Order: sequence, then C-alpha cells, then structure tokens
Amino acid sequence: MKRYFVLAPLALSLALPVQAAPRRAPKGWKTYDGPWFSVFYPATWKATPGKAPAATGGKSDSAFFTSPDGSAQFAIYSPMWNGTPADLNIDMKKEKQVSLLATNSTAKDGVKSQITTKWQTFSANNKSYTRSIVDVENKTLNTRRVFGFRYKNAATYRKFSPQFQKFKASLEQYLD
Repeated sequence: MKRYFVLAPLALSLALPVQAAPRRAPKGWKTYDGPWFSVFYPATWKATPGKAPAATGGKSDSAFFTSPDGSAQFAIYSPMWNGTPADLNIDMKKEKQVSLLATNSTAKDGVKSQITTKWQTFSANNKSYTRSIVDVENKTLNTRRVFGFRYKNAATYRKFSPQFQKFKASLEQYLD
C-alpha cells in the first residue's frame, strides 16, 4: 500500500510540463529576444531590429547591435526556418565584395544534414567600414543563421572580435 503513495507523487511530477528557466545574460551583457531566437550583446550597445517580414507579425528575423561610438556593429539573422537575409546581403550601391569562401559539409547530427557555410567580406565604397558575414544554411533541415560584424578598421576588428565570438556563441534558436 505504501508503494502507491510513493509512486503517485512521482507519476504526477512526470505528468506536469517542464519549463526551462530563462537564460540570464552574463554580467555586462543584455539579452535580445527575436521572434525565433535570443542572443546576448554588450550592455552598452544599442539594439535595433531589422526589417520585419510579414510572416513574423511585425517582428524581425534580424537585429543589429551598434557600439556606443558607432565603430562596430554585430548583426544576426535567425528565422524560424530558412529564408533570405535581406538585411545582411551586399548593398551593391554602397559596397563591393572583397572575399568569398564557401564550403559544403555533412553534419553528424543523426540525419546527415547537408550544410553550406559562406564567409563573405564586403568593403564600403567610401572605405568607411568593412563588413564580414558567416552564413550557415542547413539544406536538409531547412534552417539558416547568419552573423555579421561591421568594423571601422583592423584595430576595431581586433578590439571587438572577442565580444563577437561571445555574441555568436550565445545564439539560442527556438523551435516552433
């Protein structure tokens, strides 16, 4: 008889939904919540949503994070599924492509996903900035994430590169 009393609370606890605790940004960082993702960014930086496609009900799949002095900017594009990162694509009127490297690989994720990764660098025609992006598209799972880093010069790149790596690593993509 005692077994039933011990097992009943266990069965009840297994039937209740489990909800993960919200992520906390590290000290000196804030959390940005997009419609399908969250990401950490430096607390002193300004967060700006990108252009919002109609499919997200007015929320943007992209966001930009600008340093206080404007010398650097991080960007993220993380839609629910795949899509076109219009906010991060080259602006042919203002930029030229200076490098492109693309690779195709197969992920060992249980489904052997076909992944295309592109590293691109653009330079402003007026030489005011350089912008690099990494675009990771999983063609099997139909997902995509794109990170961008715009910087004034090599010194700015070196200064903010560690924060950019932390920014990229903080991405959490939501499921539908």
